[in-house]
Amino acid sequence: MADPNPPRDATEKTPAEKREEWEKSIKIFDRDQVSGRFCAFVDILGFGAATENDLPSVLRTYEELLDNVDYVLAAKPPIQVSVYSDSFVLVSPELGPLIGSVRTLLFILMLNNCLTRGGIAYGDHAEGEKAGTKFIISAAISRAVKLEKTVKWPCVALHPDLQIPDEAWVQSAGALLYFDGLRIVSPFSVGLYKSAGGRVRNMKKEHPEHSEKYDWFLRLFEAHAKERLIPEDVIERLNAKYPGWDQQR
Repeated sequence: MADPNPPRDATEKTPAEKREEWEKSIKIFDRDQVSGRFCAFVDILGFGAATENDLPSVLRTYEELLDNVDYVLAAKPPIQVSVYSDSFVLVSPELGPLIGSVRTLLFILMLNNCLTRGGIAYGDHAEGEKAGTKFIISAAISRAVKLEKTVKWPCVALHPDLQIPDEAWVQSAGALLYFDGLRIVSPFSVGLYKSAGGRVRNMKKEHPEHSEKYDWFLRLFEAHAKERLIPEDVIERLNAKYPGWDQQR
């Protein structure tokens, strides 16, 4: 009678070994490299609709726009920049440089008469590559995209969970603003501030169907000229820690 349990061939792999080998063959992401990242998702308003209506005529405008934002696209570490149609994705392990790059992007897009809407968030981020294709799975990007979809106005808002040091509101060259209940990246710069209002007024004349969004931006523009756009609780803490700090403004 044949032995019902013949000895196993030493070269034959166990199911566990086969499973381990299979997992290695499909592996794309290094688990040790999964880490927290700050992500900005910035969408150019109105551009997507234009591509749906007449893509060929939009391509030249798109190429000119990307040429103008080449400075941002060529960003060096720690900033990584990707472009998906009319949306920009910026990723960084540090929040300060990310906000600076987003502000530069907003400045250049405004010069090209483009308003934006977006979000900045933090979360785990993983990148991998296989057969020349890059793969990204990112909670940070997902949260930034979700935030962008909830923001009604033309601005890049910071996720409510992001912790911003009080000092950052006065040490970041005006990069952060608080307006209408939102913490946002300032779309203004010293060189462009005065023309920003005029540009948006012209956009409103050309596209009156979007007047509500343009009016919001113009309210922000006017408030920025008259007020300190800093959260009240931050001002109170700054007053307690640094008496007279606002006299240097």
